[in-house]
Amino acid sequence: MRKNKLMIRKPSAMIQTSVKGMTLTQRKLINALVKVAQDMGQQEEYTLPISFTKKMCGISMMGNNDLKQQMLSLQDVKIIFNYLGKDGEIWESNVLLPRVRIEPNTGIIKFEFTSFVRQQILNPSMYAPLDLLILACSKSTYTIILYEFLRDYLDSPKIPQLTIDQFRELMGVDDG
Repeated sequence: MRKNKLMIRKPSAMIQTSVKGMTLTQRKLINALVKVAQDMGQQEEYTLPISFTKKMCGISMMGNNDLKQQMLSLQDVKIIFNYLGKDGEIWESNVLLPRVRIEPNTGIIKFEFTSFVRQQILNPSMYAPLDLLILACSKSTYTIILYEFLRDYLDSPKIPQLTIDQFRELMGVDDG
């Protein structure tokens, strides 16, 4: 794999999770947050330029209200690690984003992950290499989910057989 400045190593556990109702922008935001954490390494708090965030997530509004709402919603997201049992590790549920703030007149977002989520992002035992340019151009949340899932199993000798219910859960599709 060639070295690309806009590539991330997203942990398989964060790809194979059940997160219904997550918007396209929120999925893009998560990947931008992962990118920043992997670039900055082990830290309690990370900083992210608002301009980069808006560009990667397709947020074009002048103010930051939409961005604030999307970040606020991410604080309600729980990431279920090892949802499909790919890596044989223990099942675990974590809050994705326990703390986030936008400082006035700085153009900076500051955020934190829990220590467990941070370690999974920085040192994933199993991961998929994802191109953020492809994700940034995606117009559908389902496109992102499928791209991430298929990249996760690209070099795997076996793709799991999912029940319809498991596939719907993975895709975030509600009943009906």
